Amino acid sequence: VTAEISVGDDAVIRGKNVEIIATANAYRNLQDTGAAAAIGESIIDVLESISVFAAISLSEATAKVIIGDGVVINGDKIDIKSQATSSASSLVVSTVMGFVVGISTSESKLEIGSAGGDPVYIASDGDLNIYSNTSTRLAVSTFVMHFGYGPGKLFDVAFTYGEANNTNNLLIHNNVTLVAGGNADLKAESLK
Repeated sequence: VTAEISVGDDAVIRGKNVEIIATANAYRNLQDTGAAAAIGESIIDVLESISVFAAISLSEATAKVIIGDGVVINGDKIDIKSQATSSASSLVVSTVMGFVVGISTSESKLEIGSAGGDPVYIASDGDLNIYSNTSTRLAVSTFVMHFGYGPGKLFDVAFTYGEANNTNNLLIHNNVTLVAGGNADLKAESLK
């Protein structure tokens, strides 16, 4: 999932409350619990015949806000935010072998101006908030049941791999002037 906002060079934005917000949310939930709907004796019969279950859950969210050179933004309150949230979860229940892979990746980039570019001027009569946030969640589980006889008698194998990645960039170049009549908050936050 990708959300991107680009404010081109020399753009002028004026307003009471100015909000420039790119939000990307990606959620991937994969559960493979075999034939769990069967009842009583039939559950055991089905589970005895299961050899391998596998699940792969990949989730990626990218959010970008790019403010070009020569841009002027004026307002009573200004919020510029780039927010990416990614969640991957997998669950496998099996006999003999179970394999799970989960990868969750979040990337947020908020860039204002460029090195050596035309001046950028952002002025708020009140608060000025510039945030770049990433949040990544990962939950992967493998359960391999052993009944002491049948396919899993000699061995049972469970493999679980999980990877969570955050990349967060808040870049305010040297050609940028920020003015706030109230609070000025600049934050880059990553949660994992």
